Amino acid sequence: MIKDFLSKLGASTKTTVGVSISPGIGLEMVEVDKNTKTVLKYGHKPLEYNHSNRDIEDYAAFQEALGGLFDELHIPRRSNIVITIPNINFGIINLPILLTDEAVNNAIISEVEQSYIFKRFEPAISWREIGSNIDTERRTLAYTAIQKTAIEGFKAACKEVGCTLLAIETSLASIFKTLSFSDLAADEMKDNISWNLMVVGQNSYSVFGMFGKKIMEYYEEPL
Repeated sequence: MIKDFLSKLGASTKTTVGVSISPGIGLEMVEVDKNTKTVLKYGHKPLEYNHSNRDIEDYAAFQEALGGLFDELHIPRRSNIVITIPNINFGIINLPILLTDEAVNNAIISEVEQSYIFKRFEPAISWREIGSNIDTERRTLAYTAIQKTAIEGFKAACKEVGCTLLAIETSLASIFKTLSFSDLAADEMKDNISWNLMVVGQNSYSVFGMFGKKIMEYYEEPL
């Protein structure tokens, strides 16, 4: 539902695994059979997460845990991986239709820089149009942002381990993909159905106003 932070790279192997940074659990790795929708392999290792910075404590520890999971689960290190991280910054913004992509990027960066996280770390943003109104000449965009230093840390660790990083996505995007993949919200995700999704996190809870698979509204409240 949201564009990947990194463009997909050419795959050198056929195996693709999901890697998730889960506060309270650590680093999780899973290999799923997409045809049967079953988990083939799963494992996890401890990994410290800094809730204040919304980032892992040590990328060397991430690299060690990642390599260890590949070996423990007997998955080739030259596999492709998609990394899921806890949500850092997500929002919805309304902008004029005529704005160029560069202008949209600047507007979103200005918005996310109001967050205490991005007063200290440079943001990397991703956005997608979720609606437009020709009469008002405005469009609605969903955006997300993470620290550029995090992307650099993940890329460097993956290079050392030998795996290919296909994408980095936030837990919010992953939740919607999982609901769609598993059919757990099949009735709610039908066209023209209005429903709400609440996500409770470590520091806040979020409510999504949905119309089928389309995000209409978003609200976040600190806990």
